[in-house]
Amino acid sequence: MTRTYNIIGILSCLISFIIMALPMIWYTASALWFFPGAIMILLLSLVIVFCYIKTKNQLHLLLIVLNIIILLFFSLPLLLS
Repeated sequence: MTRTYNIIGILSCLISFIIMALPMIWYTASALWFFPGAIMILLLSLVIVFCYIKTKNQLHLLLIVLNIIILLFFSLPLLLS
């Protein structure tokens, strides 16, 4: 069961990274993309928090920190505008 939660946490973090990279790939992405993207990254962070609560695994703590960094980099244009 722990292995399943590890896979779910890693996939959630990878999806968050892909969501963060999409506006960088599409340089014409408007600010309207950033709000739903930030909400999706936040929801994926909550999935990782749920996995951490279930397993108390150090990997999930690392993924939570990584997801918070991804969220900060993703919402940086919103914070600066």
